[in-house]
Amino acid sequence: MLAALSGIPTLALKGPALAARLYPDGCRHYDDLDIAVRAQDYHVARAALLMIGYRPLGRHVERYQRVAGRDLSFRPPPDEHGALWSVELHWQLHDPATGTLDEGGIWARARDVMIDGHAVRTPGAADTLLLLALNLRQHRFARLKTLCDVDRLLRLEGGEIDWPWLHAQAHAAGMCLTLRHTLELARALLGSPTGSLPPCGRQGDLRRRWLARLASESVLLRTRPSRHPSNVLLSLVPLLSLDRTRASGRLVQRRLRLFPAYARYRLGQALSPDPPS
Repeated sequence: MLAALSGIPTLALKGPALAARLYPDGCRHYDDLDIAVRAQDYHVARAALLMIGYRPLGRHVERYQRVAGRDLSFRPPPDEHGALWSVELHWQLHDPATGTLDEGGIWARARDVMIDGHAVRTPGAADTLLLLALNLRQHRFARLKTLCDVDRLLRLEGGEIDWPWLHAQAHAAGMCLTLRHTLELARALLGSPTGSLPPCGRQGDLRRRWLARLASESVLLRTRPSRHPSNVLLSLVPLLSLDRTRASGRLVQRRLRLFPAYARYRLGQALSPDPPS
């Protein structure tokens, strides 16, 4: 699969890229490969995957994800050995509605990692930390696997991180709160060496206090039934973790605007599960 994309600029994210860099003991498991391409290369990368038998989960899924998401899952062709990964094809690293992530810089600062005998580009240490924090926010800070990745990154590559520079990047991307909370959870749960972000006004504002309360390590580790009222409050966590109230408002407005498309997606999911040819 990696050979099929060899003529296209790509970045390997999460999964095998982190396993190769951070887990020499081989204990990082994965079942898919996250590959980022530049937005203008999406259709070329898609065609390359189709040529070797990969397929999106369905027309309805692709239509919705291209409007509302930043990545799309492709299933591998049947393999009697069960050795092929599924692929998450990303055409965007960050939601521009929440801030300005230096995606061009992430591409320029990338370095090589060996995956399945292929040299693949992957983001540097500081950029990987930002992307892991974004992934953790997407999962309401309740994904231990991602926190373990953060911990390994800080222990093995933390010395490469310029913390004032990282702080400036997080501010520009509207994710200073997200980064700070990620580091605090890693330190509290895993004893991670988290470095020193410069002080700023985000440390003690009201959003930060609510985030610390709703997504604290004690809350995330608490066993509770799925319909517990705190699940409703946890749904607010991604919005509270944005630095700017205006960005939260934009995300809410977009979700409301996309509701008809989401309804069509759910209907298509029920009626037409077959992938396109």
